[in-house]
Amino acid sequence: MRQLIIVLIILSCLTGCKEENTDGIFVSMNVFLSLKNDSGADLLNPTSENSISADDISVYYLIDGDEVLFNEPQLDYPGGFAIEFDQSTGIYILDLFTSDHTNNESIATTIVKMEGMDSIRLDCEVKKYSNGSMQAVKVYYKNDLVWDNDRDKSSRYLEIVL
Repeated sequence: MRQLIIVLIILSCLTGCKEENTDGIFVSMNVFLSLKNDSGADLLNPTSENSISADDISVYYLIDGDEVLFNEPQLDYPGGFAIEFDQSTGIYILDLFTSDHTNNESIATTIVKMEGMDSIRLDCEVKKYSNGSMQAVKVYYKNDLVWDNDRDKSSRYLEIVL
């Protein structure tokens, strides 16, 4: 009897696991920024003169017209960004987690403030899917379209001169 119960349990597990869930939620909102000065120096490189450190950066989301500081201490990147070294290019990259709080035109605004520098404002056109997934499909900087998913199939990478 015990063997029969074990066989039935195994069979029910095998038959219950046939379908794979393909409705997973994805969020693709990152924008990768290279920050340089007028001379072309990498401002995120800690050895550069007047470099920008993580402590100098604050990320704000525009929500209902208000700039709201991104501060989520439970996340791996509580400030809404990470600074990473790209070995293939030899430069430091600001991996920015842009806002998903959209206005009526499906635009989400993220503002990066840095100690002693001009702010960076990025407006992302966000496509939201019925399963909860979302994707930045266009990125605007200074009101200019700088990245378009239909045109630019590479990652959302921008070089900004401060």
